[in-house]
Amino acid sequence: MTRRRDRYIELYDGDFGLSGVTECLTAPGAAPPLDVVAARAAEAGGEYARDLGREVRALCDSPLSDDRLRALLLAATRRTFDPVGHGSGARDWLRRVAEVCDARGERPQAGTTRTGDPGTGRDELRAAVLAELRTAADDLAHTVDTSDAPVSDLVPALAQVVAEADADLGLRLLLRVLKVYSVPVSLGQYDRLWALGDGLGYSWPLVVDGLNVRWPPFDDPVATRPRFDDDFGFSALTAVVERAYGEEETSWDVVRRAVAADPDVPGAQAFLLLQDVSRLLDSALSGEAAAALWRAATGRDHDLGPDGVDGRDWLRRIGDACVERLRTLRPGFTPAPPAEAPMGEADAVLRELHDLAPALDAVPGVVPALEEVCARVDPDLGFRLVLRILRACSVPLTGERYARYIALGERLGLGADLVGEVERLVRLG
Repeated sequence: MTRRRDRYIELYDGDFGLSGVTECLTAPGAAPPLDVVAARAAEAGGEYARDLGREVRALCDSPLSDDRLRALLLAATRRTFDPVGHGSGARDWLRRVAEVCDARGERPQAGTTRTGDPGTGRDELRAAVLAELRTAADDLAHTVDTSDAPVSDLVPALAQVVAEADADLGLRLLLRVLKVYSVPVSLGQYDRLWALGDGLGYSWPLVVDGLNVRWPPFDDPVATRPRFDDDFGFSALTAVVERAYGEEETSWDVVRRAVAADPDVPGAQAFLLLQDVSRLLDSALSGEAAAALWRAATGRDHDLGPDGVDGRDWLRRIGDACVERLRTLRPGFTPAPPAEAPMGEADAVLRELHDLAPALDAVPGVVPALEEVCARVDPDLGFRLVLRILRACSVPLTGERYARYIALGERLGLGADLVGEVERLVRLG
């Protein structure tokens, strides 16, 4: 999938091809259908026309009946668009779409691949998409049949697209129909759909935006925390602020944007961040120590907001922003005191910190602050901050030390990608 994956992720921020056209056809006040097609075909330097043309020709050349092609268009637009209402059958309308695409881009030469499937792994892709269609089939058929815009024969039509025309397009049409009919999707199926889309190079919004996922509660860390393969909470926030350096935003602007972001379970990042800052505020950590951690982890002397705001005031503001965000998801949400952090690995984290201390002496106040967090607040958070500060300060690591970090991260239940973020520092050692 590598070649097509790289191309998709470079060209398209959202949905594309025929599924992208159907999304635009459902927009309020949409232009006439073929005008919508022409506008989309002009995108990405004409590459959209090439992909869309390939897809509609694959459908036109497939064994799908005209009724099933019409069912796909009706369902993908929730009956907003019906080719019959535009003076043609579904296959004839798709041929007109192909003509629009040909006028925008070079038509593929005879003998080239007629489907949108990747050049390798076609059988595996078809099997995987058909498995997800079977998983969703009962809920999909029931929701569509009982809606105000029912479409008959939809599931067999989608299955035929996947099996006999274009599995890539079939996956995107499945996602589109799940979204427009708000069909509930289990967390497990969401993960599989996301993995398929990621393998094909789909952008994050193409899979996630509008999908009715049965998310776990944001305040269930047992369910949500394992979903973070990389960083989260306070340490992740400092990384976002570091990456935003040089943009026309204050640190507080970046904090508010990061708190509102939902890379996975809505509200989970804000809740885990709230847990981190609440533990820090419930401890004896001084304002000076909190400020030292922030400055070291962000890699620069980032401002702490208005004049007179010290490190603990800064943490309170972050916590308040988290509560504000969580109340948009659950009105009336009242934060409970954070659960006591497990301290079993505190000595191991402290040993690694003390081993590193000489390399961090140039960072004012950070070693005592990290000692306080690791020994008395939360060794998990302390270790995440150690890793973050190592990256921010580009501290060289030995291979032996990095191997110990991997083992310690596993014992703390951290994602492999989180510890892996410091692997590049081994090359500096």
